[in-house]
Amino acid sequence: MNFAAAHIALPELLELFLSLFPNRNDSLVRHAKEPLWRTVSRYHQLTDAEIVECIQLVSKVDRAVRLESAAQFMVIEIKEGSRYFVPSELLILKQELSQASLTFKHYQLDEDWYLYLFLDDWIQTDVASSLLKEWLTQHGFSLDEQGLSVLSTGDVLPLPLQKRFVWLNDNSQAVVCRDQISLESAVALFLADLDRSAISVDSLVDELTKPYIRSFAPPSSITDRSISIMPLLPLLPPQTVASIEQIYRM
Repeated sequence: MNFAAAHIALPELLELFLSLFPNRNDSLVRHAKEPLWRTVSRYHQLTDAEIVECIQLVSKVDRAVRLESAAQFMVIEIKEGSRYFVPSELLILKQELSQASLTFKHYQLDEDWYLYLFLDDWIQTDVASSLLKEWLTQHGFSLDEQGLSVLSTGDVLPLPLQKRFVWLNDNSQAVVCRDQISLESAVALFLADLDRSAISVDSLVDELTKPYIRSFAPPSSITDRSISIMPLLPLLPPQTVASIEQIYRM
């Protein structure tokens, strides 16, 4: 999908933004400064109007959704107090991701950080999450309450663009706050991030499985973008093989 955000009117921008969050069951709310989210009701389906009210900054509550089984983005959550909630430590993570051609956009909501990796197509959330978790572990990053959290199917994701949402730069410094710009500008900016930084699903799988390819393939073949990982499947960890098979529906 082409998000040419700068050339689309607000109703169409909102339609595109809303389409990114298809799971409206088991949505959550909290009041400002409350530490915990609570589920609204298992019988309540979050409406477009409620989301728009939230990102218009007129809602009395903050809102969150649970990630759907398929998504057009991946999210790394970094809680305040995490060892990576320090610009110097986060820079190391960003550099490792950048070397793998994984460009994450950095946002803040309240006191937590969110790194979004946008994709050019939809992918199975739990599969992509599993691959990214394995990649991060292989590169020495900690996945725990004091480290990083890769969100997967059913995990809680606060809606972007609501109150206290902030765009951050590569040095983890605030670029612009949601309440400083109009709704149209905010939605257009978020969709422009998707449009400009999205990578292909094929590229994602290629980069996240390179540690295993590098273990078994001749060095001269590693940089060949046409390399097939199929002959290597019997040599990969079963969980990784399952993830790859699900993505390509072999």
